[in-house]
Amino acid sequence: MISPDFASPSQPWNGAVMVSPHLDDAVLSATSRLASGGFTVGTVYAAIPDRSARLGAWDRLTCARNSNERMHERIAEDDRALAMLDARPHRLSFLDSQYSPPRDQPEAIERELALRLAGASEVWLPAGIAGNTDHLRVRRAALRALRSCDTPVFLYADLPYSVLYGWPTQVCGRDEGAFLDTTWWFEQELRRRRLRSPALELNVVWLDDATRRRKRAAMAAYRSQLPALSLSTDESLDQLTEIEVYWALTRPAREFPQLLR
Repeated sequence: MISPDFASPSQPWNGAVMVSPHLDDAVLSATSRLASGGFTVGTVYAAIPDRSARLGAWDRLTCARNSNERMHERIAEDDRALAMLDARPHRLSFLDSQYSPPRDQPEAIERELALRLAGASEVWLPAGIAGNTDHLRVRRAALRALRSCDTPVFLYADLPYSVLYGWPTQVCGRDEGAFLDTTWWFEQELRRRRLRSPALELNVVWLDDATRRRKRAAMAAYRSQLPALSLSTDESLDQLTEIEVYWALTRPAREFPQLLR
């Protein structure tokens, strides 16, 4: 269940690092930062199941014939997408939740990330908007791994989950309409995910035309995933290439106990 391009367990990820729970999250959520170049993208749930493994629920939804073959296909998609953004892919050998991972996985992820992130100059993590379990587990493990460091940390708003009802007015500046209170939903999510803190600095990035084109091209590489994410039309792709949101931790990770629990 190990991808052929895994780095050795002792090899750190140096420089700017973006941690991606799955093979696509970093590109979907934070291309505006990746486009600056020089990033390592470390994907946590990238282990390849055995050929005899039962087909996972997400794989079944996306019409995979075999989970082993599908993970190889997804890694190839990820390679193409990251190459368009001059990012270096590295992958960890943890099974996606659809494949019934072991119970001690959270602790193992924390130990592995502590080794990998020791030399990072900045670290980008999923914020966990909309409560994807894998995203929240990775966020917690990475922040706990960084407790002894003063490394700058940023939390990117998970896309497409963060725009389930569109961006709230506070982000996009547009009216939400008469029968949809996106601001209420977004504020509730910030509270649920423990992101309501004056020490978390909200940043809204409007992608310029060149970055939008690069993001759209990179997103299109994930051909096996886009339909299930409701991102297979021009309109849906455009929605994710207009705005990206992230929070900067203005203090070291250890000073955010609400995010470490």
